Amino acid sequence: MTGAGKVRDLFDVLQDVPAAANADPPSSHEAARNITASGTRDSDTRTVAAAVKKWDGKTYAELAPLMGWDKHRVMKRLNDASRLGYVRKGPRRSCEAARAEGRNQTATTWWATQT
Repeated sequence: MTGAGKVRDLFDVLQDVPAAANADPPSSHEAARNITASGTRDSDTRTVAAAVKKWDGKTYAELAPLMGWDKHRVMKRLNDASRLGYVRKGPRRSCEAARAEGRNQTATTWWATQT
């Protein structure tokens, strides 16, 4: 499906996928409902998927500065994009962002799918 129908389908899917964990406080659940209902979650998920397509094989911490976003925002939307099949997890490797902070840490890489 293309056009407005596809956008609506994505919005419907995100309505059914929790954006807050069961153990999170009520304020997190309220924020999750708001970001989903406003369309921001949908828009952010699409933006992250496009960034992964542009910079295949990066970790979430490497993508964040390239996008001008906080790394936690990137990670949350990567999880949504993965659930929707736009991106997939790749192998773990040494993270350049962690090395720049003086840490030797591996992290999952993210890759665009063919959808």
